[in-house]
Amino acid sequence: MSSITVGTSSGAKAKPWWLDLLTTVDHKKIGIMYIVTSFVFFAIGGIEALLIRLQLSRPGMNVLVGDFYNQILSLHGSTMQFLFIIPIAVGFGNYLLPLMIGARDMALPRMNAFGYWMYLFGGLLIYASPLFGGIIEGGWVAYFPFSNSEYQPSAGMDTWILGLQLIGFSSIFGGVNFIATSINLRAPGMGWRQFPMFGWALLATSFLTVLATPGITAATMLTYLDRVVGISWYNPAIGGDPILYQHLFWFYSHPAVYIMVLPWFGIVSEILPTFSRKPIFGYTALAGATMGIAFVSFLVWAHHMFTAMGSPLLNSIFAFTTMLVAVPTGVKIFNWLATIWRGKLTFNTAMMMTLGFIFLFTIGGITGVALAVVPFDWQMQDSYWVVAHFHNVLIGGSIFIVMAGIFYWFPKMSGRFLNERLGKWLFWLWFVGFNVTYMPQYVLGLLGMPRRIYTYQAGLGWEVWNMISSIGSLMLAAGFLLFVYNIVISLRGPKTAGANPWDGYTLEWATASPPAEHNFDVELPTEFKSERPLYGWKKLGLWPGKDIKKLEPSQIHLPNASLWPFVASLGLTVFLAGLVLKGPLLWAGLAIALYAVVTWAMEPAFESDEIELEVAHHNRSKINNGMLGTYWFLGSEASLFLILFSGYFYLLLTGRMVFPEEMPSIQLALLNTLFLVSSSFTAHFAHHGLAHNRRKTFLGLLGATLGLATVFLAVTGIEWRALLINEDPAQNLYLSAFFTITGLHALHVIVGVIMFLIAFVRGLRGHFTPKLHNGVEVPVAYWHLVDVVWIFVLLIVYVAPRFV
Repeated sequence: MSSITVGTSSGAKAKPWWLDLLTTVDHKKIGIMYIVTSFVFFAIGGIEALLIRLQLSRPGMNVLVGDFYNQILSLHGSTMQFLFIIPIAVGFGNYLLPLMIGARDMALPRMNAFGYWMYLFGGLLIYASPLFGGIIEGGWVAYFPFSNSEYQPSAGMDTWILGLQLIGFSSIFGGVNFIATSINLRAPGMGWRQFPMFGWALLATSFLTVLATPGITAATMLTYLDRVVGISWYNPAIGGDPILYQHLFWFYSHPAVYIMVLPWFGIVSEILPTFSRKPIFGYTALAGATMGIAFVSFLVWAHHMFTAMGSPLLNSIFAFTTMLVAVPTGVKIFNWLATIWRGKLTFNTAMMMTLGFIFLFTIGGITGVALAVVPFDWQMQDSYWVVAHFHNVLIGGSIFIVMAGIFYWFPKMSGRFLNERLGKWLFWLWFVGFNVTYMPQYVLGLLGMPRRIYTYQAGLGWEVWNMISSIGSLMLAAGFLLFVYNIVISLRGPKTAGANPWDGYTLEWATASPPAEHNFDVELPTEFKSERPLYGWKKLGLWPGKDIKKLEPSQIHLPNASLWPFVASLGLTVFLAGLVLKGPLLWAGLAIALYAVVTWAMEPAFESDEIELEVAHHNRSKINNGMLGTYWFLGSEASLFLILFSGYFYLLLTGRMVFPEEMPSIQLALLNTLFLVSSSFTAHFAHHGLAHNRRKTFLGLLGATLGLATVFLAVTGIEWRALLINEDPAQNLYLSAFFTITGLHALHVIVGVIMFLIAFVRGLRGHFTPKLHNGVEVPVAYWHLVDVVWIFVLLIVYVAPRFV
């Protein structure tokens, strides 16, 4: 590993702990912040679950009644999925991935901090909804029309949608960061065949996150437009289709199931070999199965819609793809069992939790494949069978591996061991409690109990099973309290964990417990024989510490801390709150966010340009971290537009789209195309001029780009004004789609203009050099995407309707 790494100078004056947390870009601190915050939300979601089970424990209970039950149920589902299961995996990934691959930090450290703060503020915004006048009531799926202003007039739905946008961008930024880190920052000698299994799981999860999250962004954005301005793609009165919401929502939410479980598959593949004293069985097959699950998960979304789709052919196709996903999943389970076979097993808490996961997740998978049988799904749809199934997968599966990971890596994170006796009590409380809670719910589903009801009549045969299920939930709650107690007493004890207390084999066990801020004190050997480097180096006599060169303090450089990711997230949150309240907060939040982003862009990420260039030189690919992250983020943006275009064609081809008498002017659109395409050329040659140290050319062409973009926006505004004089987009499906798509594109143009303005000011101040100018490369790449998208907008929105 290179001795030059990403970094801040050593010897800086210590900050107060609270300021350190607000400004940190250290991946380990951010990882712990994710994990702790996720557990807080998990506790809140667990309390909500207990209230639900108490209400349903007997017929006619009055704990949660009517709308209040719907609100608690909606918050519970949203919390467990968006605020616990997904972000806690990001926490593990943040802490462990750089350590596992021999890196100092994540590829994009400040973006990493920005992602955490957006996640936190997004969750707080959702839970602050009572301050805005209401709480979401439509379930975590928020199906249309239950989510429109007629059925949910309060602002609870608005705050849920806007909070979810922050959380969604947090997930995308996290996914982009994991991809860039995995590709660029692996230690020299670590090829893809030596990449840790947890790394493969994070990589597959990140691909899903980056490409699928735009599905829920599009679905909820269209709901928000319907609620706020009346523009609707879902309103049947103007030819819209509420089923489109389900397609968009599940295009994200079924891959999201694998976003929630793939990281835990990776942790299973790390823990089992350690406590079986064997290499993982079938490394290549497991890595391939991980990526295969990610691919197939994009093909199964509509199995949630067997009762909503009227096409037997489509039902058959999605039934087949649903069963197909069981193949790579089965490969993983059999490889895990083969790893255990004839191993020297250690039955500590981490191993027991892992084995419990395999058992419970297998049950969840089998019951899920049963739902792929369309006639059976028709009977079980929206019943408690479905509730039991996804809890088997997401809670019975995921939470057991969360606990396994905590017990396994807690010594590394804290230098202390968790109490094993209490850990085993926790396992049995949860293993028994989980089955007592959810096995009766399969029976309730078979007996016909629908989900999302807050009471039921006596005499239906549901009373005993609901009571048993509620008793089981109390066992789960007792287990959680025992876990919190274990954490508290362990943190109060002395640090007794060595660098490698479990005799693990991946690189995180080569660091101190807890690791130093710079992670590694030595240069790692450059030869990786397998995915188990510490075992291989131990045999060669290279580890621990023999003949390994120590790093000097002057060789260690870390990224500069920054307050601006926190301030930018705070500003965005205030801006979104202003959108709900429709007051001065909107402009105050926008001003704070813009100021923070501009100041962030002006702030150096490294101690000096020389260090930044040296760090970039040691990337594994020819693309630097910033540009690699940009390309993947642009892939997510392209996915957003492709999803909207697909929804547009879905509506167009139904034949229910009525076109207004006065269509948007194609001549004006062609003129605007000339302006925008020309700006792409001026942006390209401005970048080219900077790369060849021609500053006047760079500044002149960048100014021309800004001028052309401004003209494009002005012409767009003129066109919109002309259309709005004679037509109401809320009363016409085509115009609703037109203003949505062109409006989203115009928003991207505005963002591009802001990026170019920042680059122009920085250029005037001499911030860029021919070799160091990410601040120009990033907006130029973004601008090219904006221009390419416009070509599709022109063809789809302006040209295609004339041929229908």
